[in-house]
Amino acid sequence: MKKLGFAMMILSACLYQADAVTVSPDGKGDYKTIQEAINAAPDFNETPFVINVRPGTYKEVVRIPKNKSFVTLLGESAEKTIITFDNTAPKIAPDGKPFGTFRSATAFIDGSNFTADKITFENSAFRTGQALAVSISGDRAVFRRCRFIGWQDTVFTAGGREYFEDCYIDGACDFIFGGATAWFERCRIHCKGGGYITAASTDQKQPFGYVFSNCMISAELGVRFDLGRPWMAYASVIFLNTVMPPEVSGAGWNNWGNVENEKTARFAEYGSKTEKGQSLDVSKRVPWSKQLTEEEARQITVDKALGGTDKWNPVSAESALQAKQAVPAAASIILRAKDVAIKGKNARLENEGANIGFWTDTDTSFECQADVQPGTYLVKLHYALDAGQAGSEIQIKAGDSVLKLVPPATGGWQDVRSASFGEIEIKKEGKVSLCVSAISKKKDFILNLAAVTLIQKK
Repeated sequence: MKKLGFAMMILSACLYQADAVTVSPDGKGDYKTIQEAINAAPDFNETPFVINVRPGTYKEVVRIPKNKSFVTLLGESAEKTIITFDNTAPKIAPDGKPFGTFRSATAFIDGSNFTADKITFENSAFRTGQALAVSISGDRAVFRRCRFIGWQDTVFTAGGREYFEDCYIDGACDFIFGGATAWFERCRIHCKGGGYITAASTDQKQPFGYVFSNCMISAELGVRFDLGRPWMAYASVIFLNTVMPPEVSGAGWNNWGNVENEKTARFAEYGSKTEKGQSLDVSKRVPWSKQLTEEEARQITVDKALGGTDKWNPVSAESALQAKQAVPAAASIILRAKDVAIKGKNARLENEGANIGFWTDTDTSFECQADVQPGTYLVKLHYALDAGQAGSEIQIKAGDSVLKLVPPATGGWQDVRSASFGEIEIKKEGKVSLCVSAISKKKDFILNLAAVTLIQKK
């Protein structure tokens, strides 16, 4: 009996080791590609098969077939762990036919009980038509601290139930679409171009489609967009306690050119607020959308939306604690040029006060103060400039941090709507002075600056 018990211990240890593998692009893991690791997962598994994905850019199309259940992709940092490819709808596939929208995904998740944590899913085709970052049809899929990068049709929720927590999703047109029931908790949704955030195709018999709870919507400066339009007649989309920028249209929703959709689409909001935490003006919303009462909003919960007959509730203990403490979505502070003090004789407001124009061969700047919490912030600039001036730079000072951007000396006007500038670390709570300077060794350095955005990282 003792020998049998010892043998069982060894067998158990071996089985446990087989359920956790490592992928590393440098060849120092068990596999070099994510697909190789997925292929090694047991068929119809009933316990998690954990794939530790080390930082790196994995240029591959990833497929998790239906027979690969309970696959978990576990990254160390979403910003540094990236799965990317560039298939797009019009691109010709190996079979000689266009990929089409539904074959263009970078990741196909068809197996049930899939989990991803700290992974970026990207379709790098961007402005070339429909190009999916992910296609999700497996039931009970969970994404935590992930990023989804694309342009049109970024996230296809083909079916099943899905839970997104503390994720970042961006795109321009219909970039969250499909017929699944999906809950988005504390996610940041970023609009890179004019269009629609959602295009739901919810079945008439489904009580819920998309629910965005305690999320934050951001947008490129000047981009106008709607919250959604119905891909199918009974589309269901609800926004609860979500921060929305001024770039969201007053109407909020679109009927996709069919007035009949207004009779069936289920679009609703509760507690929509501005970036400063004030109640959003929803008086111009389309009359066929709904503003929920407090009691109606209280009835919309994760277990009711996703529970189903198996009573599935993907909210972790960590998530429940965060929800109890009412942790807000990632803070976003937008400092618009027209609202700050300009310093320097060669700077002035222009375009009806929308931005600051700098003409300088000396230092000019604007200064302002922002109320911030301690933490790491991603800095984005919304600007355009003459990039032909070698030796020119834009500089940002915030607290003890200094960031510098050196424009490419390629010549000519560079119309850049927005660009990530870098990260700053703010150590003290309260008002922090922010100074943006244009510095040039040449004459006629031209910079049009509209705004600076600070986005707190999780």
